[in-house]
Amino acid sequence: MTNRNKTTAIPIPISDPPSHIPTVLPTSSRPKQRLEPTRTTKKSQKLVVFPDAEVEEEQVDENCIQIVSDEEFPFTSNAPQSFRLKDLRDHCLKMNLTGSVDIKRFDEVLYSPYFIDKEKSELAGKLEDAVASDAPIGEIFVFDYGVVVIWGLDEEDEKKALHRLQPYETDRLSPDDVELESFSFCHNPDKPARLFNDIINLRTGHHLVKLTISHALAQSVKLAYFEELIENTILHTKNIPYELSSTGTIKMSRQDINRQIGELFAMRMNVNLISNVLDTPELFWSFPTLAPLYRAVRGYLEISQRVEVLNQRCAVLSDMLDMLRDHANIMHGETLEWIVIVLIAIEIFIGIAKGLGDVLYSR
Repeated sequence: MTNRNKTTAIPIPISDPPSHIPTVLPTSSRPKQRLEPTRTTKKSQKLVVFPDAEVEEEQVDENCIQIVSDEEFPFTSNAPQSFRLKDLRDHCLKMNLTGSVDIKRFDEVLYSPYFIDKEKSELAGKLEDAVASDAPIGEIFVFDYGVVVIWGLDEEDEKKALHRLQPYETDRLSPDDVELESFSFCHNPDKPARLFNDIINLRTGHHLVKLTISHALAQSVKLAYFEELIENTILHTKNIPYELSSTGTIKMSRQDINRQIGELFAMRMNVNLISNVLDTPELFWSFPTLAPLYRAVRGYLEISQRVEVLNQRCAVLSDMLDMLRDHANIMHGETLEWIVIVLIAIEIFIGIAKGLGDVLYSR
């Protein structure tokens, strides 16, 4: 599965035992070095059994098309922080190559089946269940906050799918900021639905079930981007308190201090903004029977615990911000004091010079 502050998540169908590994990225391509979320379940082999999710029939049934484009866009390794879902959906409707596959909008998510190639899409015809395990397609969930979750594509087809999304990216990130999460995917109705050791087994292939899981995966990858961002910021600024405690001052110019204050404030603001992304999606107000499945996957990914740690680190940055602000005010106050002292000294010097001049003139 794939996510990149663009975030992408891609589970790949596999047989028992799993043979392919899907990915989650916030980007339209894969970076050379993959950064992964800091969760203990990557090594602890935690088991989560999914509750039964009763999928209700959707009230809105729109006929749309898959994400396909005849245009060629340059492939890059940069990632977006968000997607323009309305423009992307309008583009898909205009293309309307088959008119037989549903592309649906669920609040902040755009869902579409994705045929492996155009030939298959033209021959497949109307699909009653676009996510059946034997269907010749993958599936894409595009989140407006810059994460893409892809099910059922290998790495090559994943790249093709991601680069077709590039014209609808905003605030593209650098390759070093790409976050990736990988899972294996099985579809076996005879075994209990569960998530164990990053292997997902589902008993049904309904797209709402995969959408529910994708919500948690996308949030995990987006959260990982901010975890990495705060980690790097703390590492970059950790010497400032030690320098202040040992020397009593910070060897930074006022301009550098103001720049550092601006960076820390921007970081704290971004962390506050991500809280909206990490809230329970509105989808589960319409489909409350899917909420337990979402909470189970969210628990496996340790999102609540990671958010708490993130807030604690954000508090450290806030303390750092207050310290730098106080130090900047002290430096400014000292500068004003020296200006006043110099002005007084000049005034005294002028007074003495004037007095001496008057004495010499009177003689």
